Amino acid sequence: MQRDSFVAALDRVVSRFGNKEQAAAITKHFREAALIELGFSEILGSVEQSEVTRLSPGLQLWSVIDRAADECRILYERTFTPPKGQGTPLFHAQAPLVKDKKGNAAPADAIANGLLDFVANTLQMLAYRNNWFQGDQLVLPPRIASTEDSTFKASAHAYFASAWDALLDSSESLRFFGKSLEEVQAPEGDKRRAFVFDLDLGPALFFTIARLRQHQIQLEFSMRYLVETSAYKFGDPEKTSVLLPPHGYVSLDQLVAVTLLDGEYHYPVEDDSSLVGLSLRQWLRAYAVLKRVHYPDLTAGAYGGEVVQVDCTKLERALTNAGLRDSVRH
Repeated sequence: MQRDSFVAALDRVVSRFGNKEQAAAITKHFREAALIELGFSEILGSVEQSEVTRLSPGLQLWSVIDRAADECRILYERTFTPPKGQGTPLFHAQAPLVKDKKGNAAPADAIANGLLDFVANTLQMLAYRNNWFQGDQLVLPPRIASTEDSTFKASAHAYFASAWDALLDSSESLRFFGKSLEEVQAPEGDKRRAFVFDLDLGPALFFTIARLRQHQIQLEFSMRYLVETSAYKFGDPEKTSVLLPPHGYVSLDQLVAVTLLDGEYHYPVEDDSSLVGLSLRQWLRAYAVLKRVHYPDLTAGAYGGEVVQVDCTKLERALTNAGLRDSVRH
């Protein structure tokens, strides 16, 4: 009833548009958004009705973690080939596959990523529902020993987390590669509901391949420069002036970005043509300074996704030393 009222109100709003094409587009967008929201609500509602919710939130969490750890162990044992004699396990570096009892093969990486998503989605849901946050930190409940029964019931979270991921991925793809989203009417007497996403994933595949290749090149350049520049002293914009590339760099990130664009993609980084007010090398310098000044531990992998507070005075001083004039600094 609530959804029907929303759609009726939406129809009244869009009827005021003078352009019929715009009205149709906005109507389609909101109708699809309402369906997606309904899908997420249905998943959460199904979780509430499952046996796993009879466990305490803490036991749910640790049962999920223990179940994922057991499955990772099994995956490890099946992915690594035990040596015939003494020595270390042999790893199949070329796309290792894992087979089930029926002989069906699946990439080990995909299974590991699925386990990671399962734990992350479940942890996120439990944390928000039980307010496990203290300020900007997530504080988990104390360790609880799981049982065979609780880890079995934790499989419900794996199922619903997979459904959540599928709906989330499809809804995001709809924004960029989609045509429409429709609700399919179930047979009479069947309470289940089904959504059909009409997606054109051909372009999405090319974007994914390009992004993966870019990440591989970035990693290759980063590892190379970690060795070649181990003795190089990057300029510290908080203490001294640092010339713009190619004459000076403030971090390894900036060096890799400039080298990739210039050497791999042949983009004229030294061309000072304006891109929304700044040249490309000024944009790269500004973001490198922001990262270095306000979260230096990022280079050590210490960032946990928390919100970073920015001291504008401190940042402006560093940007000035980094070669950004007053007219472009803001």
